[in-house]
Amino acid sequence: MKSKAMTRDVESIDGIITATYDVIGSTSPTDFNGHVGTLNSATLNANFTNRTVDANVFDILLTWLVNHDREFLQGGATGATKPGLKVFPYFATPNRELQTVAESVELAAPPDAVWSLIGQFGGDWHPMAASVSVIGTGVGQLRKIEMLDGKEIVERLDAIDNAKRFFRYTSIAGSSASRFTGTLEVTPKGSGSVADWRVQFLGPAGVRGMMSSLLKTGLDSLKSRFGGEKQ
Repeated sequence: MKSKAMTRDVESIDGIITATYDVIGSTSPTDFNGHVGTLNSATLNANFTNRTVDANVFDILLTWLVNHDREFLQGGATGATKPGLKVFPYFATPNRELQTVAESVELAAPPDAVWSLIGQFGGDWHPMAASVSVIGTGVGQLRKIEMLDGKEIVERLDAIDNAKRFFRYTSIAGSSASRFTGTLEVTPKGSGSVADWRVQFLGPAGVRGMMSSLLKTGLDSLKSRFGGEKQ
């Protein structure tokens, strides 16, 4: 993490130097789930006689590390403890609720035609994906998806059944959620088909909307290729 800081106050008493800094730009502390927070100020106390250093920014960093898969803390030095508490470090309540997002689309094309496109784990059909590359073959293969916004996502194929037009995968890097798994399936309906995309994950409420948009955008794009539901 790179930052720019301005020294607000420096004091030296009996060999102990205390400096207080304010962050003035270019600082975006980010956790492993992509949540961006802020660090407004920090203090640093150096005792050259006893050769000790005390910095509250270390406390903030430790609290962030133990909570990075739970909820992200924002603010200045007071961010190391939850408001109203004096306990350090502040351990956030784990998010144990597994969330599910599911989207589907009815298409005019037969199931095999639709599966020939979206059933390829390395297929480049989603409009929000700039490119897709695959490492390996069959179950266990990895795909790296570079999104149009520059974000990179890595996913692993866990199971596939071409006869049933179904596969299951796990996100292993780049996702805004943890314990992320997804399934994609195409089933027949009349002379057409239904494409069903479902994901499960742990994550804050905001991630749910992002996932829903991702799934819906991808499935809706299939209408222009295969036609919508036949009336």
